[in-house]
Amino acid sequence: MLMRRAVTILLVGLLVALHVTNVTAFGSRCQSDPSRHVDEELALRKRDSEEQFLQAWGRPTYDDNVPPNMKMAFFADQGLGSNATKVLKMIKKWGAKAVIHMGDFDYVDNPRAWSIQIDKVFGHEYPYFASIGNHDVVRWTGTHGYQHLIEDRLYWAKRHKHCWGEYGINLHCNFHGMQIVISGAGTRGTSHYDFIHAVMSKSNATWKVCAWHKNQAAYQTSDKKNEVGYEVYEQCRKHGAIIATAHTHSYARTHLMSEFELKQIASTNNTLTLRPGHAFAFVSGLGGMDIDPYEHNHQYNPWWAATAALDDGVDFGALLCIFHVDGTPNKAKCEFRDIQGRVWDQFTLYSEQEPAPGHKPGRFAPPRDIHSGLFVQQTTPDSKFIQQNCIPRKRFTEFPIKDHADVFVSHAPHSCGLSSAEAAPLAIGGQESTTVFRFTGLPASQRNKIIGAYLQVMGHPAGNGTRGGDTVIDITSPSSPRPRFSVRWQAKEKHWETHDVWVSPDISKIVAEAMTDDGEMLLELKGIVKELVKGNGRWIYRFGDNGCLAPTLAVEMEVMECE
Repeated sequence: MLMRRAVTILLVGLLVALHVTNVTAFGSRCQSDPSRHVDEELALRKRDSEEQFLQAWGRPTYDDNVPPNMKMAFFADQGLGSNATKVLKMIKKWGAKAVIHMGDFDYVDNPRAWSIQIDKVFGHEYPYFASIGNHDVVRWTGTHGYQHLIEDRLYWAKRHKHCWGEYGINLHCNFHGMQIVISGAGTRGTSHYDFIHAVMSKSNATWKVCAWHKNQAAYQTSDKKNEVGYEVYEQCRKHGAIIATAHTHSYARTHLMSEFELKQIASTNNTLTLRPGHAFAFVSGLGGMDIDPYEHNHQYNPWWAATAALDDGVDFGALLCIFHVDGTPNKAKCEFRDIQGRVWDQFTLYSEQEPAPGHKPGRFAPPRDIHSGLFVQQTTPDSKFIQQNCIPRKRFTEFPIKDHADVFVSHAPHSCGLSSAEAAPLAIGGQESTTVFRFTGLPASQRNKIIGAYLQVMGHPAGNGTRGGDTVIDITSPSSPRPRFSVRWQAKEKHWETHDVWVSPDISKIVAEAMTDDGEMLLELKGIVKELVKGNGRWIYRFGDNGCLAPTLAVEMEVMECE
């Protein structure tokens, strides 16, 4: 019996040791700049070290209750023009005290025009919290970039003394007693999970909000893929936070969830009680750009409490929530309303943030609704056994291109003049183009644990205006002397959006076959835009902003995690 226990402990230990540090799906090379830090005053100061920056995350927050009937609006994917303005005017007329905008601002890289659009409706002093979206990456930094202008707005709204961190990437704000964490998860920066854990652990705020742009494929209703990772979802759930996302241009809200990765529903009641371990997530991406249809039958996933998309006739709109209602500080009422005044979803929230009765730090009591875990024994220094719940989890890490020379254009007829240190072709018209990617530092010793692998690249404006038939890209690896596997990446025109991250089909078989013992691999992509009518084809960022926009290989592994 003791031998069996020892073997089990060893097996779990090995599996846990194989866990690679999680990195969000794209943009990890877009490192946070410690000099851009909001703290006490807007003057941006440079800390002595990154360690000092990390330590600053753990500071206590203000934990006062929100005032009665505090109105907040949540939306994203905005654009410029009449539709976006109508959404803003609807929010103003409703009387929102502040906006949380989950990324994708104007879609044309024009921070000034976007800021003016907001000013015309709300003025410059209106509290406007925003996270970075994939369409904001190129003009995010620099003088008069999006980050600069939003920081400026924070100052004029007199909220700078209640926020700290890096705006849009890892930022924590206390807004009249509401704890708001703005994250760049899946889009820019690193350590999002650690940041959320640090700030949430220090707060006893009744209402907590996590806001980022992208999502996991299961938690949207269109054609997006896994682009964030479940760690940030789960960390916010553990603290009973509202999870605000966008990216898909539609609306969707989950039931109350006790597990996001394992798709475990805690309750289907339309009155949701948030508490540590129980939370819900929503997508509110109808800020004014366009409206997506349902795809792949995602709208039928059983965890959805409400959805609204092009198929339903929904118009642009926002999720509107009133906190501290009916004289009850921990009660809220929410609805998704479009600019025609139609309400597509209504629900009530309660927030109970006190620790669960009987909770003992350091010990784990498995929830009754978890059945898939493997229970094992773990020894303690006093030789006693503590029961643990070990659950298989999918975790991925990112391996970005490390130099622009690692993207080699070996054949691009009629388009070679466009190739540069900044852009490279993925597919052109008329004849095939051939582009080779070189990846290093791959987990060769853990190749048997790989269950998925995806090439991720960001669309470059050199391909703007391209019109034609399907784009077809064949992926193989010249690293294998006799490659057995190839993958066809094929999609219609609407899927190749500039400044979006294009995610390939699963190429894990190619990676497992081609990866050398030194962790190196070449990927060869032969691409063509069929029946090209206009434009230069599909182009990608070759490196961009010190590697911030470099192509990446996201490798997914199955690991055992024990609590």
